[in-house]
Amino acid sequence: MAADYAAVIVKVETKEEEPDMKVEPKQEGPDVKVEPIDEDIDSSMQEMVHVNIVPQNVKEEDDIKYGTNILNLTLNCLKCDYVTNLKENLDEHLITHGTPKHLKCGDCNYSTDKKAHLKCHLLIHKSAKQLACYQCYYTTSVKKQLKRHMLIHSNHKRFKCDQCDYSSHRNDVLKRHQLTKHVASKQLKCSQCNFATNVKPYFKDHLLIHTTHLKCDQCDYSTDRKTNFKLHVLMHKTAKDFKCDQCNYATNVKSKLKQHMLVHSNYKPFKCDQCDYSSHRNAMLKQHRLAKHVTTKELKCSHCKYATNVKLFFKEHLLKHSTHLKCDQCDYFTDRKDNFRFHLLMHKTTKELKCDQCNYETNVKTLLIQHMLVHSNYKPFKCDECDYSSRTNSTLKQHQLSKHVTTKELICPQCNFATNVKSYFKKHLLTHSTHLMCDQCSYTTNRQSNLREHLLSHKPTKDFKCDRCDFATNVKQRLVKHIKSLHP
Repeated sequence: MAADYAAVIVKVETKEEEPDMKVEPKQEGPDVKVEPIDEDIDSSMQEMVHVNIVPQNVKEEDDIKYGTNILNLTLNCLKCDYVTNLKENLDEHLITHGTPKHLKCGDCNYSTDKKAHLKCHLLIHKSAKQLACYQCYYTTSVKKQLKRHMLIHSNHKRFKCDQCDYSSHRNDVLKRHQLTKHVASKQLKCSQCNFATNVKPYFKDHLLIHTTHLKCDQCDYSTDRKTNFKLHVLMHKTAKDFKCDQCNYATNVKSKLKQHMLVHSNYKPFKCDQCDYSSHRNAMLKQHRLAKHVTTKELKCSHCKYATNVKLFFKEHLLKHSTHLKCDQCDYFTDRKDNFRFHLLMHKTTKELKCDQCNYETNVKTLLIQHMLVHSNYKPFKCDECDYSSRTNSTLKQHQLSKHVTTKELICPQCNFATNVKSYFKKHLLTHSTHLMCDQCSYTTNRQSNLREHLLSHKPTKDFKCDRCDFATNVKQRLVKHIKSLHP
């Protein structure tokens, strides 16, 4: 005989033998059998469970089993808002409210209650990676991670959004996209600022911004994430453990070395489906699509006419309208600590880093690495339309824009000048405007670097002197040029 039930409350009673579940229906009907909570979970955890059962059109001869489509089962945790209809999910969740985790890693502070998780974690500490990707430099000891990585090299994205053209290799990434882009109301709201989102991992990451307990004892860096802190501490190490075998690049972060090695490879698996652009990294391809192939700009600056679709570019732009770091030796100011530190090094009179092949010296390590390429014939960035090659990717891009693109997108409104290179266009616009004047003579310019160089000409003393003749100057580049031309 069939019967319909509105709600059933299940009380869990624990015995030494097999646990029973007593069901108290609101009206008469068939006996309902529900599998008990996992025996591995103690009695205190079983008391945390509230079960709602709503069977529909159930026949007496049907054997109602947990997890079938006949039964609509909802399992609620009584200690929090967690809800599920899968018993194995509830078993895993209840562990979070249980006793301290008894499986611990001997190499770090990691602990868990699941043997499978511990086994997977221990593979992280293995120095040798047994599984390698045959299309790039990725290596791992976990087979599941290699399978997930291989999807990156495949154009097959079977998880498609039903509201836009977005598609992904993974279902969880698709769900995250739908929550972020197609759900107007934001359920997770920060109580300390205006941040709101529907994606739980994003919300957890954001909350860490408001609390920092890990501080570096060598600088003012602070964070709440151990991974970020470990990565930062490596920056203070003088010795670099990971070195590139094709150039002078060295680092203490293994992932950065892997990323650098892609520079020496022509393999660019991430290709744009709307133009010829390709990249080593998926993140760069996404930035390209947003910047070049999306006509509407969603992120607009409230202070000026700037608009973009790339969040990173937008954040960097907003810093231009807010500056709190000012140099006490010149009129330089910025809102970025890394730029400010870099600038302060320019005022140091002594140069700690020197080139062993010429007189070049600097206080900035990246500039020395970049300079060393001058002494090398190695030019990995090659133009695919002519014989041009370059030491840096940015120079190659400038070459391609200026030489191989016939249409000029950047046109000067005051003259006939046109170009595709943004830096060239900015320099040209300065020729139509001069607001920097020398207070000792009639010299005017629009470039601070030119004004600084000019002011050195008014100094009575000369800081840079030639050791082979009487030549002296305050501009170091002029001394270098003098030595190369007269004393080669």
